[in-house]
Amino acid sequence: MLPAASSQATICPARMQWGAEPDLVGPRHYYRVGLMARTLRAYLPADGAPRVLDAGAGRGTLAALLARAGYRVTALDESAAFVAYARHRWARGPRRSVLVRGDVLRLPFRPAAFQAGVCGEVLEHVADDSAAVAELARVLRPGGVLVVTVPAGAGAYDWLDRWAGHARRYEPAELAARLTAGGFVVERLCRWGFPCGLLYERWVQRPVLRRHAHGRGGGAARRLGQAPIVQFLLGALFRFDEYWSGAPWGPGLLAVAVRR
Repeated sequence: MLPAASSQATICPARMQWGAEPDLVGPRHYYRVGLMARTLRAYLPADGAPRVLDAGAGRGTLAALLARAGYRVTALDESAAFVAYARHRWARGPRRSVLVRGDVLRLPFRPAAFQAGVCGEVLEHVADDSAAVAELARVLRPGGVLVVTVPAGAGAYDWLDRWAGHARRYEPAELAARLTAGGFVVERLCRWGFPCGLLYERWVQRPVLRRHAHGRGGGAARRLGQAPIVQFLLGALFRFDEYWSGAPWGPGLLAVAVRR
């Protein structure tokens, strides 16, 4: 069940069309995909080019990063716009990658096809997240590693989640229960993004996205952190948050689970 609508419900903008704006990312996005890539490498090094599924790959940032690191990556997304965007961006990009259009609830792969999976900011969009987790378990080999990120804190659900198409936010115990019931053993589960990521989200990202959602942002959202120097500096600042990964205040959850 979704949290009760806030007093902002009457002024909440129309829901964003998934896949319509592949450029709508910023430094927090780039930091998160880097964090997921580093986490996967810690549990499954790229030696031997293991096969990895990026389920719900979006614009393909994480998939491209993993491919450049030496993994054989299959990037899947339901959005034709995202797949087309990634295919255009990857025309001369990483060779160890395949792009597939498909649904995380019906993954078009044989059982045990992959040695690892990544699923970043996807489960919160899926009506039946338990079925999505079960599908991820089906296509991973026993012992395969899954790295997941989702937004944290059910009580923080608000207009931005509704605009972004989120069905829910997660408490740690809820995410752990979904993964365990789906066939995984949870090896690590922590919040990420405190304090710098949280401050950035509240004072930079959310105000810019609010203006964009109401059609008042012009190109501000697309320019959010696109300059390489801004990405580098804020990325370095966000790395400081990793010293606080055990703190309970980060806006996101990171989980590492192993297929039973």
